[in-house]
Amino acid sequence: MKSKGAAYLLWLLSFFGWFGFHRFYLRKYGTGILWFFTGGLFGIGSLIDLFTLGGKVELFNANNQLDTIRTSTEATVKLSEANLLIQNTINKKCPYCAESIKKEAIVCRFCGRDLPKNIENNILQTQTKEIKEESISIIKPNILRGVIISGVIVIIIILIITFAK
Repeated sequence: MKSKGAAYLLWLLSFFGWFGFHRFYLRKYGTGILWFFTGGLFGIGSLIDLFTLGGKVELFNANNQLDTIRTSTEATVKLSEANLLIQNTINKKCPYCAESIKKEAIVCRFCGRDLPKNIENNILQTQTKEIKEESISIIKPNILRGVIISGVIVIIIILIITFAK
């Protein structure tokens, strides 16, 4: 967390903001260099910073906290995904009631129905078929689009050659 007092002190120590030390403090290196070489935009930017520096410090701190929250949220999501992956290697879903049961189960403990012996193979085949269908539905329009574009390019080339003579 950055301090407003430290930012204003750096503003004051840099000859009322002309050297831009307060900008470097808030990690605004580009404008810090600009302030350093132009004297705080010829004093105008330094004067504006006098009134807006407190808000800039608060904004910096808020963005810093958001980055921390975002990082911890991403870590939590990755941990949840890892737990789910582990859970999926231990358990499977009943094809009749969709409850989570042990992979070794022969009878579903929720609905009481006998489970097929090769349930993993059936699920895998269904998922593979769905993926193939999605891929084909994506590829077909792209192929058609490529053929149309190629045809248009050939026609343009023929027209250029014809009229160039």
